[in-house]
Amino acid sequence: MKKLFSAFVLALSLSIASLASAAVQEFGPDFGRFTVDVPAGWTTQNIDGGVVVVNAAKDTSVAIACAKNNGASAKDIAPAVAQQSGFVNPTIERGDDDSTYVVSGQINGQDTNTVIVTEDDLLFVISMSGKDMDAASAIVDTLEGK
Repeated sequence: MKKLFSAFVLALSLSIASLASAAVQEFGPDFGRFTVDVPAGWTTQNIDGGVVVVNAAKDTSVAIACAKNNGASAKDIAPAVAQQSGFVNPTIERGDDDSTYVVSGQINGQDTNTVIVTEDDLLFVISMSGKDMDAASAIVDTLEGK
């Protein structure tokens, strides 16, 4: 899981904002549970395999999901994620190695960065969107596997 965090931070080169009054919460499927700090004023909504965390202004969100990768590589999965997510003119770049790809662009007019990571038989998709990418990045930085 540490590989996931470092790849994400390096790939996006985002600064880490401090989180005040964050509550550690656990999400994900039985085979890929994880925790994340949810800041005060942010809400969570469970999704298939993970969670969406949204700020009070509803203009910034973080989605984190875990699934089985069924033998597919991050390189193979990234274009499908870009298309299915509705990215407009996305850029897809390789991270530190073949297990990490980053999709960047806009979805519904919002700047969005999505990291696709394959680790063993697992797939992690981490997407940040909105106006406060520093706060979103800080949430992602707290991500830990169980």
